[in-house]
Amino acid sequence: MESNSTSMYLCIHVLQVVPVSCINRDDTGTPKTCMYGGTSRMRVSSQCWKRAVRMYMKERYGDTGIRTKFISKMLSDRLVSEEICNDQQATAFVKKWLGQANIISEKDTAKNTSAFFSKEQIDSLYEVLKKRFQQEENKEKLENERTFSNKVSQAVKDRPSVSELLFGRMFASDPSLNYDAACQMAHSFSVNEVYEEPDYFTVVGDVKQEEALGGSDYLDTKLFNSGVLYRFADINLSKGSELRNEEYNVDAAKAASQFLEAFVLSMPTGSINAYANMTLPENVVVELRDDVPVSFAPAFSKAIDGKNICQDAMHEMSQYEEKISRLYGSPVRKWSLGEVSLKDLCAQVEEEINRRL
Repeated sequence: MESNSTSMYLCIHVLQVVPVSCINRDDTGTPKTCMYGGTSRMRVSSQCWKRAVRMYMKERYGDTGIRTKFISKMLSDRLVSEEICNDQQATAFVKKWLGQANIISEKDTAKNTSAFFSKEQIDSLYEVLKKRFQQEENKEKLENERTFSNKVSQAVKDRPSVSELLFGRMFASDPSLNYDAACQMAHSFSVNEVYEEPDYFTVVGDVKQEEALGGSDYLDTKLFNSGVLYRFADINLSKGSELRNEEYNVDAAKAASQFLEAFVLSMPTGSINAYANMTLPENVVVELRDDVPVSFAPAFSKAIDGKNICQDAMHEMSQYEEKISRLYGSPVRKWSLGEVSLKDLCAQVEEEINRRL
């Protein structure tokens, strides 16, 4: 029986073997870990994998989201390159209006912070600023500053990219410029106990001087780890969520399908040239829920050991999934990779979401 609930969440559960690697490290160069269930686990931060997903969507689907702390410089450089004004004029002009619109701080001592913009928003913002500068130069009649400042703000509200709506945007100085993230992504962690191991390595040069025929040109030690990761993400497709906002004219079902593909196939690039740790998930379970998003992380509160960690993890996840269904009710739809290919899975998810919107 089909639910009449206005709530809808796409939940994605992934088990993935990651061999020797250093995907995500802390400020000391050590692979990130966490304590879970009393044991040390391999960890990959959500921010790390979010970026990998964004880069996949940009490359594969042309997502126009740009995360930058140099929006002011991008716009002023463009004014200069099109010979609208000189560098000094452009810098002062852009800083003034972006500051008044609360997009950046006008204070010289303020630090630039990264924010999301779509290419369309940047283009719109540029056209608004260019027109104003030309009007001032030609001494034309101008809108009052408050009205124009609102026009600048509006330029970065309209036409958001899918990645902006998925991952959110925050301007502390003006909450009206914010987008609530439609996606939640958990920190990935290993289902098995993991400790870092040291990799002592040397570099031997191909060309040597006579006085230094022996020895290495460089030596160092780097830490690595490996494990079977549990990865979880969900997308809010409920009525009223950012992806469902009619003002943005975004195909929510297609965005969710593209995110699903990107989440499954992407891999963070940390030390990837050194370790070539490109693997694909062993198991993917996708649920469409009409109550709340549910992670299967508790299935792995006790670390899995033995020779068949991945197979045992699949069993534990399946058992926990059945437990949740018994206690709280089943999802409205469920898919498993293997029953269908990833391509067909994404297509079926998109079709089902469209049917329920």
